[in-house]
Amino acid sequence: MNPHIWTGLFKLGAGVYRWRDVALGFGSKPWLRKYLAQVTLYSLLKGSEKSLLLCLNKSTGELAQVDVPLDYDYAEEILRRAERVNAHVDAGTLPERIPFDDSVCPRCPFYALCLPSHIGRAPIAFLEDDEVEWLLEERAHHAEDALAYRKLDERVKAWAKARDEERMTVGRWLIVKRPFARGVRVDVSAIGAESPETSG
Repeated sequence: MNPHIWTGLFKLGAGVYRWRDVALGFGSKPWLRKYLAQVTLYSLLKGSEKSLLLCLNKSTGELAQVDVPLDYDYAEEILRRAERVNAHVDAGTLPERIPFDDSVCPRCPFYALCLPSHIGRAPIAFLEDDEVEWLLEERAHHAEDALAYRKLDERVKAWAKARDEERMTVGRWLIVKRPFARGVRVDVSAIGAESPETSG
C-alpha cells in the first residue's frame, strides 16, 4: 500500500487489527472497498470463518494484519450482485446506473458513455494559457525523469491552487482540485484518459 494510505488505516503501526477497528478507513476509498469483497469470497469458497488480510507499507516494509470474520450476509449480497451481472451479460442488457459518486464515476473508463451529462458539467473553466499548456505537456514528456517531472508538477500544482476554479481544462488536460486532509489535492489527466494522475 501507499505509505500515506497505510499509515492512515493503521494508526498504531505494524500489528494485528480487528476488521471492525479499520472498517471505516477501508470504506473511505473506492479502491479499498473491494478488499472486503475479495477476502469474503475467499473465505466462503474455502469454508473458512476468518480471513487474514496482510497489508504492506510499500515504503517501510511494515506489515499490518487484519482479522476479517466471514460475514454471510455480505457474502450473499456479493453473490446476488454477481448473479445480476451474469444475467445482464446473458441477456445483452445493461444494469441500472449506480448513483453518481464523485470519487468513483469520473475515474471509470465508461464515464462518458454512462453519464455524458456530467462531462464538462458546470462549473468547469475552459482556459487558454500557452505557458501552462506547455508545462503540462513537458510534465507528461518527462514522466520517466523524476526530478524534471517533479519540478514541472510543482509549477502546475502551484498555478492550479492559486486559481479560484475547481475544475478546468487547458489544452488536452483536465485539472481538478479537491479538498484533502492536509490542503488541496490536484488531479491532472489527459481528457479521455481512464484515470487521473494525482498530485498533493
